[in-house]
Amino acid sequence: MAQKIVIVDDLDAREGREIVADHSVSFTYDGITYLVDMTDAHRKEFEGAIAPYVNAANKTTGRPPRRTARRRPAAYYEGLRKWCAANGQPLKQDAQGAYDYPAGMRAAYDEYLQGNRGDDAL
Repeated sequence: MAQKIVIVDDLDAREGREIVADHSVSFTYDGITYLVDMTDAHRKEFEGAIAPYVNAANKTTGRPPRRTARRRPAAYYEGLRKWCAANGQPLKQDAQGAYDYPAGMRAAYDEYLQGNRGDDAL
């Protein structure tokens, strides 16, 4: 036997009435997405209520843009590995081949580079 599914206006249902909804409206507020089933009349009421905020808001599309890490050239890391070894801080590699730099070594190496511009000697 076939069953008929009826979507009821959520606002009217709270008042105990079962009026068929014409629309399912979704909106996001404060990071939470809501879905409300409503009649044409309630949709117009809702749109009128939020219109000043929508008109003043900046439109976004989904998630905020991802920030990509600024990657240094391979030569930088090669120099850093050599500098660490020369300064008694040999580096360990993990299973994927990535190096584990001791705390503060990148900053110290950057400081070293700033003081030795043009000097290739370690």
